[in-house]
Amino acid sequence: AWALLSRLYRKTDKRSITRGKYADIMLRMGYCYRDGVGVELDRERASDFFLKARKAIEARLSKDPEFGDIFAVRSLPN
Repeated sequence: AWALLSRLYRKTDKRSITRGKYADIMLRMGYCYRDGVGVELDRERASDFFLKARKAIEARLSKDPEFGDIFAVRSLPN
């Protein structure tokens, strides 16, 4: 799972945070680093990924408030 996720992360266009699966990938990367799944546990790096996910979700919501990300924002770790 980690190999697939890290490959998706490398291929993700970080300039296009409002399109595609950017927010989902950032959220899942954060979970991996937070829980040490496939990588060494790194809470600081996890926090960085969660912040990127939040920014991407908020950017998508500003473009289309009906997108459904409001539930994702509420589920992000603090």
